[in-house]
Amino acid sequence: MTGPVLTISEGIVIDNNVAIPMIFPGPLLILPNASPLTAAGEQMMVDQARELGLLDGPTDFTGGTIAPGGVTGNLLITLDGQTRELIGNPERLRMCNDRPCQVDPGTPEAFAAYWWLLQNTQTWLAGSLGQSNQYRPERLAVMVVPPAAANSGISPNEVDWPLVDFADFGVPMPGASDGSRCATVFGDDLDALLPVLVRANQMTVFVDSTGAKQSLNVRALVPLEPSPCPDQA
Repeated sequence: MTGPVLTISEGIVIDNNVAIPMIFPGPLLILPNASPLTAAGEQMMVDQARELGLLDGPTDFTGGTIAPGGVTGNLLITLDGQTRELIGNPERLRMCNDRPCQVDPGTPEAFAAYWWLLQNTQTWLAGSLGQSNQYRPERLAVMVVPPAAANSGISPNEVDWPLVDFADFGVPMPGASDGSRCATVFGDDLDALLPVLVRANQMTVFVDSTGAKQSLNVRALVPLEPSPCPDQA
């Protein structure tokens, strides 16, 4: 399960582009980094998007076609209760003195220039971003899958499952033939599960009160992001 690379919401910049330890088994849950953003920084982002013609006019900056193997990027901008979904090619970019060159508003190049700025917030928004810390999510998407088997001579470690038994957890994943289930975890359940997940790894097998054993696929959900689980949006 993959999520947005970058999210800016309610004065926080949430960056999913984090270093992943090159070990096996790796951590089960990789949490994004989060940095507070000042109101002035938020306004800079809005002003720049407006200047580049991204807040009105066209939303498709691909030219109407996407070449096989081509790169596409999606931007979802919600402002004053209105949401615009933009698509374009982040590589349609020319650089001038380490920054995007001047571009015409509402063009594929304008989309690419804004994408570059979003990938370089530490430079673009310098002075408006606070200390980066690990993001504490309000929701998790949790998929229950068949238990991991020994791999490369490493046997799974077993951990007690702190929530409702697997047979009653979430809902079945549509089309899954292996019994996989999925749930959006929040509130008290999140408080109980998160400390367990941050200590688990990709080989961890969870054991519920009936003795049933399962493994997990997990990721943090960011604000306004719909859950991939069919139980909740």
